[in-house]
Amino acid sequence: NCPFMTRQHHPSVRDGRLRCDANGGVEPNYYPNSFSQPPHARPDLTCNEKPVPLQGHLARKSHSRHENQLPPDAEYIQARQFYLHGLNHAQRANLYHNIAKIFPAVSRLDIKLRFLVACYKVHPDYVRGILALYNEISFQQV
Repeated sequence: NCPFMTRQHHPSVRDGRLRCDANGGVEPNYYPNSFSQPPHARPDLTCNEKPVPLQGHLARKSHSRHENQLPPDAEYIQARQFYLHGLNHAQRANLYHNIAKIFPAVSRLDIKLRFLVACYKVHPDYVRGILALYNEISFQQV
């Protein structure tokens, strides 16, 4: 058990694998982001754990879209289920209102668009609800 010999699996991994270095220092906690690019775009797959014989084999299972092992919308399935089945109509309306009210404070259009694209991938009605209220709130503020 020697944490000094562990290698970082991905540039966005922080606080993992018994980190004993600067832990990313002053870099943003989210990575990649709008302000800096990662040193390499893909994780170093040579750092994957090797299969271990254990009455068969134990190996790492892919859990990420970038490894092309999951359907394209796999990262949105849980959020979609919550949106459709976890929130009632009033809770969705409150969600739209909260987002639409703070949306004008975001100055960068690219961030707004990426957020709306992510919401659309959860469910198209999510974006429709936000934009309907955003237009209404923007009109009232003028």
